Formats: sequence, structure tokens, C-alpha cells
Amino acid sequence: MAFRKKGLASYGEVSVQAGTAYADSVQLIQMLFDGLIDSLSAAEGQIERKEIQAKGESLSRATRIVLGLQGSLDLEKGGEIAANLADLYDYCIRRA
Repeated sequence: MAFRKKGLASYGEVSVQAGTAYADSVQLIQMLFDGLIDSLSAAEGQIERKEIQAKGESLSRATRIVLGLQGSLDLEKGGEIAANLADLYDYCIRRA
């Protein structure tokens, strides 16, 4: 249940609300990744257009999504895959 709350809280940052009430954990993770890709794509265009403030906001949003993904990991049940994802998310946050 904590996983679901963390996923919903992070997904709310992406400002897409439809469907989250009935989404399972896999669907929530997919929605978070969709939001992450959207944010990173927006930031890429903003960098090309030299829209510095908008780029910062998009990257901040992407960072919040990655933090939500990282917080939803179950390192006990997820084993090596969860540990690898935790390392990847940590790297992404440091690079932002």
C-alpha cells in the first residue's frame, strides 16, 4: 500500500490524474516512466531553444519522478534488479 501511495504522489507531480485511482502498481510505474520521458523530451527541446528557466523546471520534474521511482523500490523483494535500479536512479539524480 505504501508503494501505491508513493506512486500516486509522484504521479501527481506529472499533473496527469485520469486513471490513477484504478491503476495497479505496474500501471503506475508505466505512468511515471511516461511522465519522465515527457519531461526529459521537453527539457531537450528547451535546451535547444535556450529556454533556461523552462529547462530547469522540466529537469526538476524529471528528478521528482525519479525520486518517486526510487522510493517505490522494494529492495528486499526486488533483489539484484531492485538494487541495480536503485543505483541507476541514484546516478540519474546526481547527474540532474
